[in-house]
Amino acid sequence: MRQRIKTALLLLISRSPRIRWSLAGLTGRRAFQAVCATQNEKELDELGRTDSQRIVPFLNVSSRVLDVGCGVGRVEKFLWPYCRSIDAIDVSDKMISIARTRLGSVSNVHFTRANATNLHMFRNQDFDVCFSFHCLQHMQKEDAWLALTEVFRVLKLGGLAYLHFPSFMSATYFSLFTEKKHWADKSRVRAYTMPELERIVTSIGYDIVGHEEACLNPFVDPLEPKRDILITLRKQIDNGS
Repeated sequence: MRQRIKTALLLLISRSPRIRWSLAGLTGRRAFQAVCATQNEKELDELGRTDSQRIVPFLNVSSRVLDVGCGVGRVEKFLWPYCRSIDAIDVSDKMISIARTRLGSVSNVHFTRANATNLHMFRNQDFDVCFSFHCLQHMQKEDAWLALTEVFRVLKLGGLAYLHFPSFMSATYFSLFTEKKHWADKSRVRAYTMPELERIVTSIGYDIVGHEEACLNPFVDPLEPKRDILITLRKQIDNGS
C-alpha cells in the first residue's frame, strides 16, 4: 500500500510542474539547488549578478521590465537599480516568498504567481523589456509558444525580449533527450536548435536582433562553452499590433 501511494504521489508530481516547483521551494537551500544547482547563496547571487548584466544594456531609468520565471529573484536582486520597475512572475508561491525575503525593502520589484502562458494581469504593450532564464525550457514546446505569444502581446512596439533556451546540439542536453526515464516528466528540460527557434519566434511576429551561445551555469557538469542559446528579439513596429 505504501509503495502504491508513493508511486501515485511521484506520478502526480511529475505531471504537475507547479507542484514540483513548489516542493523545490520548501526551504531556501532546496530552492537555490533547484534554481542553479548550488545551495550556496553567494554562488547563486554571483550568477544572478552575471545574468543581470546581460539585461542592463537594454534598459534605461524609465524601462518597465518583465521577468518570466523569476524563481528566488536572483536577477532582480541586481537589476532593480537600472530601471523603473520589474514585474516578476513564477508558478510557485514558495519561490516568490523566498524572493520577496531576499529583496527586502526594494520597492520597484513586484512578484506575482502566474503561469507564463496566461499573462492576463498585464495589459497590452505594458513592458519595454522581457527576459527569461531557465524557465521556458521546462514547458512543453506548445506551451512555450503560447508563453512567447503572451510576451509579444505585453511588449510595447519595438520592445525587446531576451530569452534563454538549452541547445539541442550540446552533449549535456542531448544526453537528457536520450534518457527514457525523463520522458514521462512534464517539466523535463526541452532543448532547441537555432533554426527551430527562428521558426517559432518569427511565426509570432518577432524580429531576431541577435543570438549567442554560452554556458550559463558552471555548477552543471560537464562544462560546455556552447550549452545554452541566448536570443534577443524585437516586437515588430509595423505588424499592425
